[in-house]
Amino acid sequence: MVFVPPIGHEYIRTHWAMKLLAKQLTRKSMHKLRFDLRGHGDSFGNPSEVRSLDALRNDINNAIDHCKERSGCDSVALLGLRAGAGLITDVATTRDDVHSIIAWEPVLHGRRYLTELRRVHSTMLDLWFEKTQTVDDSEYEEIIAWKYQRSLVEEMDQWRPPFESLTLPHLVVESQSNPNPAFTPTNSMRKTVPVAEEYSWNRLCDLETAWLRPHSTRTLVNQIQNLFERLEQKGMLTPKRELCLT
Repeated sequence: MVFVPPIGHEYIRTHWAMKLLAKQLTRKSMHKLRFDLRGHGDSFGNPSEVRSLDALRNDINNAIDHCKERSGCDSVALLGLRAGAGLITDVATTRDDVHSIIAWEPVLHGRRYLTELRRVHSTMLDLWFEKTQTVDDSEYEEIIAWKYQRSLVEEMDQWRPPFESLTLPHLVVESQSNPNPAFTPTNSMRKTVPVAEEYSWNRLCDLETAWLRPHSTRTLVNQIQNLFERLEQKGMLTPKRELCLT
């Protein structure tokens, strides 16, 4: 499996949860690769240097190739969280060596995602004792302390990850408090997994707290194990096969 984290401030909030999930899957003897997208964590550069979504997709493609080379596997599963879930959907539709994906509270609509982030950003500034101007010009836009290239923001505004065109098995994990109508009715290749923990991406009070999801993590580990067992039983741990998950 290849893990793809969120971008921006959500990367920081979710780091512990992604690490915990990786450890729990390791105990299930599942091999995985965690990596940081460019401009994030231990990777090179900074967020303001990322010019396009294609740059991030290239990072994922390189991670897949590296994982296959190191492990000797012919195909991989992709797991993404938030924007990472949208990006793995883009990548999965262009490759024939991805056998399944797991989308954890995925971003489905770039414009709505940006609107949500900007609302939190604006509310945060309104609460400060002294009014502060953040960068918002023809070159950059600052959103919740992360400066993005204008070209990237404009592309994200039009971004719609192709979930509806997925033809490989995929799990979608979403909060019961924020169900997405796009996932109903469920098609035969999709299994939607609702979890009880609340949707908190649009709450300012949660902005600087770690995104801890112990229940979601346990549920996700069991669902992933079940997915892999079923794929293995049917001899389908290779892409371009059909499997009914429902």
